[in-house]
Amino acid sequence: AALPTPSPSAQFVVLGVGVALLGFPHGALDPLVASIGGALRSPARMALFLASYLGLAALAFALWLAAPGVALAAFLVYSGLHFGLGDVDAHGSRPPTVVRASRVLVHGAAPILHPVAAYPAEAAELFGLLAGADATRVQAWIESSAPLAVAAWVALAVASYAWPQRWPGRRQEWRGAGELALLVAAFWVAPPLVSFSIYFCAWHSVRHFVAVDRAVRGVFSLRAVVVGLAVLAGTLLLLGGGHVSAAAKAVAAA
Repeated sequence: AALPTPSPSAQFVVLGVGVALLGFPHGALDPLVASIGGALRSPARMALFLASYLGLAALAFALWLAAPGVALAAFLVYSGLHFGLGDVDAHGSRPPTVVRASRVLVHGAAPILHPVAAYPAEAAELFGLLAGADATRVQAWIESSAPLAVAAWVALAVASYAWPQRWPGRRQEWRGAGELALLVAAFWVAPPLVSFSIYFCAWHSVRHFVAVDRAVRGVFSLRAVVVGLAVLAGTLLLLGGGHVSAAAKAVAAA
């Protein structure tokens, strides 16, 4: 909070380095997770998995080219559910379905809603670039809707953690509430790119590493390592190609 706001270029460097070192690798573990379920047990199954996996990626890319606004909205909703499930399942308690669902929404929405509400101008510029929309109109929409969205989020967060019923692991849930409060404070203090870098790289990705490590004990193999490294290497090559192709454009848009 006491440090000056870093320049946009510095923020992009923090995000790029963090995602390259921690964000991409946690996604590159997807084939390893698939191997646990037997998806890589034979050449035919591996081909089916890779075709499905890369096909979904291609469809997402095509949707973003055809309808960037729709793609951005879908991406944010899906990311929120992904973040929420990862955070809530890591806390170890087993609340009723309605409580778990509300906490997934609360934890998943936090890294998206709060940076946007705290820094509407910066968020509008980013969303405008991603969705091909006018940043001024996006900012006006954020500023008009953010207060109500934040109020609804606070109400749902309080209700989900103040639920009177008891269940296994209920006593340890102060950790989840404390984690949520700490993250929300970071989202309001640091600029969006910096706070999201902290959450995605140092929180979500590391938590995913730990969860996968627990799941693969006893089935870890050199083959899975090779597959994961191959996916990571391919992703980094695509990143390099995108950087080169965008080099002639304006810095922010690139």
